[in-house]
Amino acid sequence: MTGDAVIPSGAMILRAGLATGVALVYGPFIWVAMSLAVIPALAHRDVPVNTRWWIQLTGHFLFVGLPMMMAMRTLFPAATGE
Repeated sequence: MTGDAVIPSGAMILRAGLATGVALVYGPFIWVAMSLAVIPALAHRDVPVNTRWWIQLTGHFLFVGLPMMMAMRTLFPAATGE
């Protein structure tokens, strides 16, 4: 089984119009990975999961994931069929 059967390529995501859906998952995923794995491993302390943490998790959709997907659509217009 190839990787393409499990994980769609960037071009497939852009062609299918799934950029917003990917941003909805990818932006918060970055925040969760950084705050629950990377920062505790490097700082040797846990990150408190409080109201601020949840606000930043939500904000990562708009301010991290969505701009990344918009940049992909701008940088690779051939993949979107435009």
